[in-house]
Amino acid sequence: MKYIVFDLVGVLITEISFPLDEIQDKMERLFGKEKNDIMYHDVVRKTISSEIDIDKNIKYIIDHIYQIKYPNLFAELKQKYPEVKIVIATNHVSYIKEYIKNNFNIDLIDKIYVSADIQLVKPDISFFTYILEDLKSIPSELLFLDDNIENIETAKSLGIPSIKVDKDTFLLEEIISYHEKEKSKDRI
Repeated sequence: MKYIVFDLVGVLITEISFPLDEIQDKMERLFGKEKNDIMYHDVVRKTISSEIDIDKNIKYIIDHIYQIKYPNLFAELKQKYPEVKIVIATNHVSYIKEYIKNNFNIDLIDKIYVSADIQLVKPDISFFTYILEDLKSIPSELLFLDDNIENIETAKSLGIPSIKVDKDTFLLEEIISYHEKEKSKDRI
């Protein structure tokens, strides 16, 4: 395991109950569905008839609806597995990188892939092949964690070991368990 690749929303962060107005609620529901920010803006303009500052609303929404699930996860992982690289791979608008930089210890994150930047969206297989090529890695060197079964199935179809995350998943324990199983396989 050279890389641990985390989805963001639903895995590393959770959506909290925060009152959004009707327009912001519609905008939030569109996050991560488009391949880039321009396409996202176009869909928002078509969905919402009023003139609004889309970027200002994106920042407001992101800054208020998300909460980190495991604040010390990356530090604990780096302490236990100092050689492992931590990667975030998310379907989202590009502003999410600013949220990540402001809310996570960015020094512990080795790479961030945002669909709006790479213009690829999970579960499309090209999203995963892009990451493999960029990391100059092979599927067995990654461990992928996501809360979306379609994304998990695509990753597994490429041979990427994957863990389906749900609200009761303890990430650190799951990763340790996976690593221990892999080490025991190597000894056989």
